[in-house]
Amino acid sequence: MFAALVLTIGLLSYLPQDGFRLSRVVLFVAVAGLAWVSALGVVRDRPTLGTAGAVGVVLLGFWQAVLWIWLLPTAGLLLVATVLSSPEEDTHHENSPT
Repeated sequence: MFAALVLTIGLLSYLPQDGFRLSRVVLFVAVAGLAWVSALGVVRDRPTLGTAGAVGVVLLGFWQAVLWIWLLPTAGLLLVATVLSSPEEDTHHENSPT
């Protein structure tokens, strides 16, 4: 959640910069939305949702080199959080001899 919040605040700081257009708002809303979707996937133990959101952040923001300082660390943190919070598969069966 922290990574999505920091990304949202960082993107909001870029909005009033020169060259403000509606396309910038649409891109920022999409990127921040994907970050929040990924964070929700982490919180709800949905690794597919967490991974998809983090990959979406990278893909949508990849062509915006100015935003890489915000996007790449956020996506990395979201991916790590997704992996760490993923429910572990039970490989030890009840009827196994061990």
